[in-house]
Amino acid sequence: MLRLSRFLTFSIHLIFYLLFGGLVNLLIIPFTKPLRRKIISKLTQSWAIGMCWIFNIEIKVEGKNNIKSKESYLIVANHLSYFDICLIGAVIPTQFVGKKEVIRWPIFGWLSLIGGVIFIDRSKLTQGASRAKIVADSLLKGNSVVVFPESTTSNGDKLLPFKPSFYLAVIESKKPVLPLTITFGSINGKQFKNEEKKFYAWFQSETFFGHGFRMLTVRKIVMNLIIHKPIYPEEGMDARTIMKLSQESVQSGLPSLN
Repeated sequence: MLRLSRFLTFSIHLIFYLLFGGLVNLLIIPFTKPLRRKIISKLTQSWAIGMCWIFNIEIKVEGKNNIKSKESYLIVANHLSYFDICLIGAVIPTQFVGKKEVIRWPIFGWLSLIGGVIFIDRSKLTQGASRAKIVADSLLKGNSVVVFPESTTSNGDKLLPFKPSFYLAVIESKKPVLPLTITFGSINGKQFKNEEKKFYAWFQSETFFGHGFRMLTVRKIVMNLIIHKPIYPEEGMDARTIMKLSQESVQSGLPSLN
């Protein structure tokens, strides 16, 4: 019964967002690009809050006072699941970076377009500078942008090596990095066990819909989101130095690695 109820609620939420989000995108065409981005960020935040409500995901936030409302950040976080987008998006109005292939996904490709996702072609490794420029432009226009520097998901037992390409956007824009750490809280009122992490964590070897179907059965999930102090680029810092500092910051929030 829970699975059916959630699926129906999710379907209604999805249809409403596609219709309403598409309409909003049309209505704001005459607006300036920075204003359009801000409106879309708020729209994406409402979608994310709705998703957390539907799947009964509670987010325990630590360090929210580290965010300045008028500042734009390159937000970096460890990556456990596609639901990370909902966790971060529900707390911080932001823009996400996604792989270009997502555009071709049924329904979710449309959602990404409506949500103003910055699409990148990961198959062209030589385009790191051009990707960074797109992100830097968005940061300079007042929009925070989320990237997952591990470039893949894990079960949270360890932090995978960060990749430096998007940190070039920090050098170009002079905007700060905001490191976040996502950790497991509880599932159905009890602390996560290793075998239960599969209910939230998602690996690309598993089908997207298979994982989502399993999520429908969980009564409640609590996830922790730690917002660390921003890292401001200083004179003489390069992308790899900033990457290393942010990786250390994200890692400091993972209990298993302390």
